[in-house]
Amino acid sequence: MRHQYLYIIFLYLCFACNNEQDYKLVDGQPPQIIIDENQIKTDLASGFVIEGKITDNDGLSHIMLVCSELEINKTIDLRDLYEDLLFEYDLNYSVKNTDKIHNAQTTLLVSAFDVFGNSSDYQLFIDFTGDNESPEFTLLPEERLYLASKDHNIFHSFDLEVQDNKELTEVKVEVKSIGYTMTITDFPGDYRKFGTTVELEIPGSPAEYTIELSAKDYEGNVALSDSELIVSDIPDYPKMYLVEGADASIFEDNIFGVPMMVERIGEFTYETGYYAENGDEELYFVPQKSGFLPVVYGIDSETNLIAGSDDIQTVLPIKIDQSGYSKIQFNILNGEYSITPYTPTDAIPTDGYLSGIPDQVPVELGLICPTNWAGHHEWNLTSPKMLIQDETNPYVYRTEFDVKAGASNVRFIVGPKAPASHPTWWFKPHYKWDDKNDPEVTILNGGNNPGNWSAEQGGTYIFELDAHLLRSKLYLKK
Repeated sequence: MRHQYLYIIFLYLCFACNNEQDYKLVDGQPPQIIIDENQIKTDLASGFVIEGKITDNDGLSHIMLVCSELEINKTIDLRDLYEDLLFEYDLNYSVKNTDKIHNAQTTLLVSAFDVFGNSSDYQLFIDFTGDNESPEFTLLPEERLYLASKDHNIFHSFDLEVQDNKELTEVKVEVKSIGYTMTITDFPGDYRKFGTTVELEIPGSPAEYTIELSAKDYEGNVALSDSELIVSDIPDYPKMYLVEGADASIFEDNIFGVPMMVERIGEFTYETGYYAENGDEELYFVPQKSGFLPVVYGIDSETNLIAGSDDIQTVLPIKIDQSGYSKIQFNILNGEYSITPYTPTDAIPTDGYLSGIPDQVPVELGLICPTNWAGHHEWNLTSPKMLIQDETNPYVYRTEFDVKAGASNVRFIVGPKAPASHPTWWFKPHYKWDDKNDPEVTILNGGNNPGNWSAEQGGTYIFELDAHLLRSKLYLKK
């Protein structure tokens, strides 16, 4: 038996020797390594790609990539990966950065070996001080803004803010059709942030204008944004917004949901459901979320019809004189409107039980922020920030919590508290958002996860969900 074992080893060694002899020696030179970039500039938050070509006239064996700081020790065995012997290889290797690297620079060693054991090394320098992120506009004019036409020029202004993670070098505002250009290249103080008020003078006759915005950083990254400014006698807005009362501060003291979006259901026609808590509500409608200017819609005191104005003092509010739900429909072309009270018939979220588990558990809604999200990590599935159901209206839920000034990581979804028997299960009903960055509609059992919502003002905020209207809002408590 022992003799048979030795014989097998002998045959293996002979085969291996013969296999090595199958390779034809051409020049006996080490492989040649050509890397597209001898220095890669990136940042700690971004990955990078090593690209190049490796050649050898005798045939390539394997390639090694080594960087101890990035915990990279990769061997690409070409003889194992390919049936035929390769004489050239296109290297394309992606590296995803992690928090393992704590230095501004490091090196990565690329080594290539041919079938006869000859080798070459190439040391690639990695610089993490680069800037791969473009500037970001944090305050912009609305994507589409309507102005009422005038028999004289219109003076229109908007606030503009932009920031960059490294350094801004240029901010430009252009309205080419009126020959307007504003270019800023000097950023005193904090060169990562810039804010200004842009003032335009536009002809009052009906026309459409494009406001072109651009911001450039030190590395040449560019952010672009366009806004349409429409001067019109009778604008057909894509949607409207409902405003409770005449206090303009509500446009600023909220994170989302105020004013409330109203859907366009036809040409010049809009419709929304509304819940009046006290039965003495006064409402206005605006086509922009920034304030009562440039246009606000209310009741014309002479005609008793819906009319637009550039001064809220010249129109009356639409009054809701009874508590409960009403459907409001209005047409800004003919001014007609209607208010129709109704009683919802859809199911209340706390009616019924969670399905898919042996035990029947009542639904308890709360705000949930998974631990792998930036935000309120303490609001997990088993201990959400619980919502309180309104005593009068079972479709309405509220809670409140504190937010620091300048916070930029407010985020959550609405969902049921997971029972102790199933602590990691996600149940329905849950509520997410139509737009993760600026929610206007709340989506039942669907939608998008939140972005990182920002709060300019610190204080106690109230979150309110209307599960019937599928509208929610997060606003500063007064």
